[in-house]
Amino acid sequence: MNPAPNPNPNPNPNPDPDPNQLRRRGEQPSGRGYHTCNLVGGYLLVIGGWDGAACGLDKVSTLDIDGLGSWYTVDVPGQSPPAVYGHSATLIGSKVVLFGGWDGVSPLNTVHVLDTAKL
Repeated sequence: MNPAPNPNPNPNPNPDPDPNQLRRRGEQPSGRGYHTCNLVGGYLLVIGGWDGAACGLDKVSTLDIDGLGSWYTVDVPGQSPPAVYGHSATLIGSKVVLFGGWDGVSPLNTVHVLDTAKL
């Protein structure tokens, strides 16, 4: 007899953490829209967006989802691209490729690569 399949293939023992607990730890990013969020390892990486103005790319916010659910603000090394919102972001290996978006004035057709291994 074959064992019954696991109805919840998610290995996370707490698949539905209380969002209020997540907000109490670390420096939460400003409320925003038109940002991107990528899963990199055990972290969600929040990049850019609009919080009343285009959010800069010199810092990114991360949420540790495998550990305690803590927020961290991480400085991006080197010359950061200008603030952007409404862009796309695709994770390829350890690199996040950002394309396009808006800078608050006009649409963009630029490409930037963020190497998460250097964060």
